[in-house]
Amino acid sequence: VEELKKEATVEVEDERIVVRPLPEKQGPWQRIEISYGKSKAFPARYTIYEESGEVVDIRLSGIKRNSGVKADRFKADWPPGVDIITLGE
Repeated sequence: VEELKKEATVEVEDERIVVRPLPEKQGPWQRIEISYGKSKAFPARYTIYEESGEVVDIRLSGIKRNSGVKADRFKADWPPGVDIITLGE
């Protein structure tokens, strides 16, 4: 959140988190609204209002916490010859 505050304002409006870019950091979007579901445990909807007037509405459903996804599902399949740099080593 501290890093985000360098680029935008973060406020709570009508039980939604509203993110607006700082005037000097204007980009392709005007604001992002994050709404939570009934349980308030996870975001259920992201609405992105773009400078062009377009609206991107992403709704999440059937969210399961700790659903047992195997770690190997997240392993990258890098092409031969790619240099891999591990941070912190």
